Amino acid sequence: GRVHMDVAKEGRVYGQCFARELDTLAAGMGLQGGKYSSYSSWRKNIYEGGLVHLSILLTPSESVGANAQAGFSGLAGSEESLSQEKHIFLLPNGCAIFWNMNVNEERFVIERCISSSKEPLPASQRQDDDIVYTYEQKAYSKRNEPENIDTTIEGDIVFLVSMQHHEKLAISLALAHSLKLFYFEERVDSKISSTKEYPQKLATTGKIDLNQTEIAKLIGELFIVRNSVNLYSDILDTPDVFWEEDKYQPTYENARMYFDIDKRIEVMNSRMGIIRELLDLMSAQQEQTHGLRLEWIIIWLILIEVAVEVCWQMLLKDVFGFFPIHPDKCIVVDD
Repeated sequence: GRVHMDVAKEGRVYGQCFARELDTLAAGMGLQGGKYSSYSSWRKNIYEGGLVHLSILLTPSESVGANAQAGFSGLAGSEESLSQEKHIFLLPNGCAIFWNMNVNEERFVIERCISSSKEPLPASQRQDDDIVYTYEQKAYSKRNEPENIDTTIEGDIVFLVSMQHHEKLAISLALAHSLKLFYFEERVDSKISSTKEYPQKLATTGKIDLNQTEIAKLIGELFIVRNSVNLYSDILDTPDVFWEEDKYQPTYENARMYFDIDKRIEVMNSRMGIIRELLDLMSAQQEQTHGLRLEWIIIWLILIEVAVEVCWQMLLKDVFGFFPIHPDKCIVVDD
C-alpha cells in the first residue's frame, strides 16, 4: 500500500473559473504591485501560453510574522514543505488555482484578478472545485528529482512525488480545464432546458411557436458553445508548457483522465449534436410551413384574378351591359 503523510499534513487545492478570459500578466502585476502588497515578495514564474505562477516558501518564523500579518494561515503540522508553502496559478482561460491557501486569501486574489479579466462571469455561472494533496513519505527534493514523475490521484487526494512546482503546475492545468468544462457543460444544460418542451409540442400539435429568426439564433448560440470547446479553447490541446517540461506531461494526462475531461467532452458534443438535430428539424418544419403558406397565397391570388376576370367580362360587360362598345367607335378593316 501507499505510505504518505497523515491527514494533518494534507493541503487543499482549490480552483475557480470566474471569467471567460484573464490577462494573467496584468493580474500578476496587480497582485504584486504596491509597496505594501502581501504578494510583493512572492516568486513569479511566467510560462508558455501566458500561465503565471506565484509562490512562496516561508520559514516558521516568517509564517508567524509577515505571513500572519497578511491574514495567511498554514495547515497544522511541522512539515515545512507543506505547511509553509503557498502557490497561485493564473490561467488565461479565466481560472485560478490555489495550493494551501485559506478561503479569505482565495477570495481576495479572485476579486483582484476580476479587474484584469475579460467578461467576468456572474456569481451564478462561476465554477469551482477542490481536492486534497499530500507528499509521498519519500518525496524527492528540488535538488534530487526523479527521472519519471509518477503522480497519482485517488479519492480526491493528489499524491505528489517531488517538491517541484512543475508537478503542481500539471495538476493545476488539468483542474483548470475541468473547471472550464464545467462552465461549458452548464451552458449546454441551459440550452437543453430551454429546448426540451419543443419535441413534445411537435408531437402533440405538429407545430412550434418559433419563427425562422428565433430558431437561427438558437443554432448560432449552440455553435458558439461548440466552437468554444472544440476550436477556440485549449481544453483539447496539450499545454505549451510541456514543450520544455515534457516529463510532467504524463502527470497532466493522468489528472485529465481522473477528471474525465475527454469523456465529458465526448458526451457534451454528443448532447450538442442531439440539440442541433432538434433545431434542424424545427427549422425544416418551419420552412415547410412557410412554403405551404406561400402556396396558399399563390392559390388565393389566382382565385382572386379569376374572380375579377369573371366579374369584369361576364357580369359587368355581358350580363349588365356596362362598358358597351358603340358602333360609331368601331374600326372597320377592309379586306
